[in-house]
Amino acid sequence: MDLQKSLKQAWDILLLKDVAMQAVAKDSSALPVSLGIFAGATVLSKLGTLLIPYSTGMIVYRPSFVDFLVSSVLGIGVGIAMLFLTGLLAERLFHSKLSTEATVRVLGHASLITALGFYQPLNIISGIWYLVVLCTVLTRLGKLQPGSILLLIILDLLLSGVLVGIWFEMMGPSF
Repeated sequence: MDLQKSLKQAWDILLLKDVAMQAVAKDSSALPVSLGIFAGATVLSKLGTLLIPYSTGMIVYRPSFVDFLVSSVLGIGVGIAMLFLTGLLAERLFHSKLSTEATVRVLGHASLITALGFYQPLNIISGIWYLVVLCTVLTRLGKLQPGSILLLIILDLLLSGVLVGIWFEMMGPSF
């Protein structure tokens, strides 16, 4: 699959265009590209924290290169797990019309928006817009009702907390 075409499709998904959402959902060869877009956007957003330190009040956070690597790996690992978990829950628990893999493909493309996290103040905007895209995809393509989508998001939040907790438990007290 052509990278330029994939980025154009990702952009169109972010603009909530049904044609792009349906094309990516139906394209079985788009999964590696979707996961690549997800990983690239995650690394780019983490790179922003490395290059542009941010502050909260009087505290300035300047992560080390190791912090950057760990947060990138954690972000990609937990993020991909959550993409698949979202698709699986939507399909099996809430009876979405989209398969797990089709959901991952579309949401993986939509994760291009997380690259805005390169500049930390834009993280909240990218997160909100990603939720808008998620709800739109699940409503239009998955044919889910708003209540089901809300429950799915709550379950995703709870399970992501569990995944991160397991990760930190495995890393031990030295991490």
